[in-house]
Order: sequence, then structure tokens, then C-alpha cells
Amino acid sequence: MIRHELIHVIVPQEREIGLRLKGENGIMKKKFNALQKDIDDQKEEIKQLFEQKKELYQTIGSLEKDISGLKKEISERDETIGDKEKRIYDLKKKNQVTLTLVHPRYTLGD
Repeated sequence: MIRHELIHVIVPQEREIGLRLKGENGIMKKKFNALQKDIDDQKEEIKQLFEQKKELYQTIGSLEKDISGLKKEISERDETIGDKEKRIYDLKKKNQVTLTLVHPRYTLGD
């Protein structure tokens, strides 16, 4: 008789425990699925960020080439300006000598 009473007490308790565990399992599955989705979303975001990083490095490389070319062009233009300034100086000096020969009292400031 005690055994029969124990079964009536234990079985409902076991059923209650089983239902509680099924509920907890359902909650854990939902949490797992949500976390798995977050992981997948973050993997996709990381992939996109790496792609953006790659594109930015390509842009940086291209801009650095542009900068190098422009610096070279500036240097060449500075050299051309220096040559032209020297030519102007030489022509002014030659002009002064010519004017001095033609007009002995003439100076560059007059």
C-alpha cells in the first residue's frame, strides 16, 4: 500500500518536473536560436567591414600615387619657375648692359 501511495505521489512530481524541464528547454532553445542569429549577423557584419577595409586600402593606395605624382609635378614646375626666373634675371642684366652701352648714364632703376 505504501508503494502504491508513493507511486501516486512520485508520478505527478515526475510529470511536473518533466513539464518544467520541457519549458526550460524551450526557453533555452529560443535563447540559443537568438544567440545563433546574433553570431551569424555579426559574422556578416565582420565580412562587410573587411570588404570596406579592403576598399579603403585600395583608395588610400590610389590617393598616395596621386599625391606622389602631384609632388613630382610641383617639383618640376618649381624647377621650371627657377629656370625662367634665372632667364629673366640674365635678360635684365643683358638689357642693362645694352642700355648702358647705348646710354652711358642709364641705370636699371631709372
